[in-house]
Amino acid sequence: MKTERLEKIGIYGGTFNPPHIGHVKLAEEVKKQLDLDKIVVVPAKNPPHKVMPEGSPSAEERLEMTKLAFDGLDFVEVSDIEIRREGPSYTADTMLEFHDIYPDAALWLLMGADMFMTIHMWRRPEEIFSLCRLCVLAREEGEQDMLQKQAGFLLERYGAGCDIVKNPVIEISSTQLREGIAHGAESIYLPPKVLKYVQKKGFYRGV
Repeated sequence: MKTERLEKIGIYGGTFNPPHIGHVKLAEEVKKQLDLDKIVVVPAKNPPHKVMPEGSPSAEERLEMTKLAFDGLDFVEVSDIEIRREGPSYTADTMLEFHDIYPDAALWLLMGADMFMTIHMWRRPEEIFSLCRLCVLAREEGEQDMLQKQAGFLLERYGAGCDIVKNPVIEISSTQLREGIAHGAESIYLPPKVLKYVQKKGFYRGV
């Protein structure tokens, strides 16, 4: 008897301030390596682990930029689930909501190495690990041993499932992008629709 394969969904959160080509290429790479059916991109409203730079676009404006950045990728859905929620954007709350939305799907939480190394110190980490697998993106060859060690710790301590994905995409700093825009540079790292929106709104000019 043939069993039906579970839908595989990646949850990709971030401030996306601004969303850039690196974010888009990363989503494409993760989809390919994990054979995901869909990636849900989730701009944060009030990230508890990061202070938003002064003069940043509003959460609604970052949501709009993120939609423009991923426009044309049929496997990507941009969600306002954290924008609509009051208070800090805790990952445990977000994953619980997505588990309710997709009760029969296998979920992955996408994150960078820095976040992966500290996730056990986040709010309600055991709940996060019970709701999804972790997908950590390794930027450099030297990170592999460090990430494997952390994956082993999370598995032994919490039973967390982890997948380490090699990220061939060149890391682009959102901070450097904002500074470049502030000095009048037209960034080649912004998707054309995002660049047009940034120029129209005059974002980051005062950074």
